[in-house]
Amino acid sequence: MADLQLDMFRAAVLRTPDAVAIHYFDAALTYTELDGLSDALAEILRRELCDD
Repeated sequence: MADLQLDMFRAAVLRTPDAVAIHYFDAALTYTELDGLSDALAEILRRELCDD
């Protein structure tokens, strides 16, 4: 299920990169912005939680 959701998100990033992906009160993020933030968070988690 998680892989399917990730695939759907990645497809949305490619299909409509400048479309709004999320609204939170007065703030909004595009699919490109959300993708970049999620990649940055994933990198932080990898560095902090994985033994290299």
